[in-house]
Amino acid sequence: SDDLRAKTLEILQKKNIRYQIDLYSGTSHGFSVRGDLSDPVIKYAVEKALLDQIHWFRSFIN
Repeated sequence: SDDLRAKTLEILQKKNIRYQIDLYSGTSHGFSVRGDLSDPVIKYAVEKALLDQIHWFRSFIN
């Protein structure tokens, strides 16, 4: 929910924790592991989320 997202952002910012939050319209919780890849909107979101995760780990985790 918007309220939980705002609270999460507040906590992360107060603790000065590195984070990235991406929102994909037309998806629901768990889309990246249980999404229907025959739906082009879901397929795009799954592929984009995976690529973003790979990039994030390569950039910040050694």
